[in-house]
Amino acid sequence: MKKNIRVLMFVLGLTINFCAGNLKAEDSDINHDVNIMMGWWSDQFAKLISFSGSSEINCIARAIPERNIEFGYSGNVNIINTDSNAYKRLDYYIFTRGSEPPIAQLPMATSLLHIKYGHAKGYDVGIKSGGLSLKTTDNSISLANNVIGAEFRMQMYEEKTDGFDFLGSLAVNSINGVFQLNNSSVGNDQTTEFGSTTTYNRSYSSSSNMKINWGFTSINLKGIASKKYSFFVPYAGLQADLNLGKTNGELNYVMDNISLTEVGNPGNTATAPDSTISGDKSSAIPQVNLRVLYGFDIILGAFKIWFSGEAASDSTAFGFGARYQVKI
Repeated sequence: MKKNIRVLMFVLGLTINFCAGNLKAEDSDINHDVNIMMGWWSDQFAKLISFSGSSEINCIARAIPERNIEFGYSGNVNIINTDSNAYKRLDYYIFTRGSEPPIAQLPMATSLLHIKYGHAKGYDVGIKSGGLSLKTTDNSISLANNVIGAEFRMQMYEEKTDGFDFLGSLAVNSINGVFQLNNSSVGNDQTTEFGSTTTYNRSYSSSSNMKINWGFTSINLKGIASKKYSFFVPYAGLQADLNLGKTNGELNYVMDNISLTEVGNPGNTATAPDSTISGDKSSAIPQVNLRVLYGFDIILGAFKIWFSGEAASDSTAFGFGARYQVKI
């Protein structure tokens, strides 16, 4: 997962460097292009975070017995396909139109701890907390995603001698986080004065900051059916999410200490004023997600391990975990 995150960060870094290569004094439309580029990135993170943040701790369709308490750990990886058609339709003035997006998929990992308590009449309640935190030693790259949530589950049907178990669930989650990429460098290129044919060799220093943050609330309804075969219990179900929130993407780039030397006339030197580009775009979190759930539990007495998968139209998720129950 960390390798995939670093690939994502590398691609975002290339995006910033691409802006730098196109930044010239006469490029008055550069801010337009950066704004719509950040709009696309913001939309992709909105889709990723809403799907990832609504991934629940899925397990068999059996509520925790009365006066039992369960402790558990889970980890999941969510992957979305980025919207290549939307990227190709971006109305760039300077950047190349109609090209493929810089990355085809976006991943997000989450690690969670949970505790659940079984009540009478076939229902239990639980809370969870966790997320993901990554940061490089030089603080050039940082990613933080925080998840807290609560879940109420009710046994709708319990297998006796035949049939299957069926369980309904209502969960509420709060998800917030930020991704940030900082970079500083020196560069050299050639530039032509606006309205002139004079070409200069240009040297400069640059600094850039890309930041995408998010915050939303998710309300999830889920139904799961399972069938026990000795210690192996497969399950399947459906989940619907209602998401309320947004993401916001910002990019700021500054080119300074600019020195110009005319090509073919090294005696003609000059300095140029600092150049700045910026973009800021917000996106609404997708309001509804629908997904198919599947997986299995392996029961080893009071200890259980599980694997789960989730599938939507252009998103997938895989999870695993362990749980331990004890009567109090």
